[in-house]
Amino acid sequence: ENLIKAALSTCTDYVDIAGEAAWKVEMMHKYGDEARSRGLVVVQSAGLDSLPADLVSMLAAEEVAADGHGPPTEVAVLWTKGNGLASGGTIASGMYASTHHPPSGPYDLAPGAEEVSEAQALTLFKQVQLPYMMSSIDIPVIHRSMTMHFPGVEISVSESASP
Repeated sequence: ENLIKAALSTCTDYVDIAGEAAWKVEMMHKYGDEARSRGLVVVQSAGLDSLPADLVSMLAAEEVAADGHGPPTEVAVLWTKGNGLASGGTIASGMYASTHHPPSGPYDLAPGAEEVSEAQALTLFKQVQLPYMMSSIDIPVIHRSMTMHFPGVEISVSESASP
């Protein structure tokens, strides 16, 4: 938080790799208006945690929208291969967040967006789908990106893993 304050006080954009959804929501509420009023941006989740899901979702949505018929109504990310496990830092961060912050919802980083069930997006893949351990971190970021790029469009988003 001190780095965000320092960036705003020196009229500097801020970018981080934070993955803690509840903290990102808190910072957005505290500093978002101030950053916008100064013409600055506070960009969170620009790192490994949410970047792959957010990037592939946005690239796919932009490709669909390029045909002139508008963005997709459903976007789904299905992880078919995982390499390794969560790091000690990720586990410690998750434990801290779960004991110090309320859980964040899928639309907490996209205020004003129309909430849409993920049920429709889940139908894009026919195989068995399991919960994905990072979806509570990634989905709010994907919703934020979709809302920023396609304002007013209701897009169902899901993220899961194959067995």
